[in-house]
Amino acid sequence: MAPKPGRAGATMASLCLGIALVSPSAATVDPILERGRTVFLTYCAGCHGFDGLAFLPFAPSFAMGERMYKSDYELLRSIRRGRNGMPSWEGKLPDDWLTAALAYIRFMDRAGREGAPVANQVPAYFFLFPTNPGAARPAYLVIPD
Repeated sequence: MAPKPGRAGATMASLCLGIALVSPSAATVDPILERGRTVFLTYCAGCHGFDGLAFLPFAPSFAMGERMYKSDYELLRSIRRGRNGMPSWEGKLPDDWLTAALAYIRFMDRAGREGAPVANQVPAYFFLFPTNPGAARPAYLVIPD
């Protein structure tokens, strides 16, 4: 069961000291990017890295532009269905969370190309998945010290 949209976002935003989420060419905070950052740090960063540099060999490094040549449709399809070792997120997280996470992934890519890569602190908790793509896919909740 997915957490309620308001609770997870508010909790992560209050627990994480972070960068101001602005588009690289604008000076206003974007609430979709804030939601996307929360979703990314909680559900994606355990494999794709907190700053978009992947920890696992099968996970693309979004901050380095890996897979960013794909269309939003193709990337959302991969997010929904899963790919290689990544689990399927369809039906597990609300669709607007998935599209917000993709917006944040695109933000990380743009920020890196413009010479201002994101630097996120490790969140209060996040999920990690097995590194064997063929394994059953239990999720591990990680709570750093």
